[in-house]
Amino acid sequence: MIYTLIGKAVVRFSLVLLRREAVAKKALMAGAGAAVAGVAVIAVTGYLVARDTPEA
Repeated sequence: MIYTLIGKAVVRFSLVLLRREAVAKKALMAGAGAAVAGVAVIAVTGYLVARDTPEA
């Protein structure tokens, strides 16, 4: 009986740990996506400012 309780506790702990890791990975990927989007915006802005345009 004690082994059954220990087994259940291990399974619960494992599921909680996996959920935390999944949430952390999701947040990490969202942060990385936001960083890439930010770099893209800065690059496009830099290009638009620095491009040669004929004066009217």
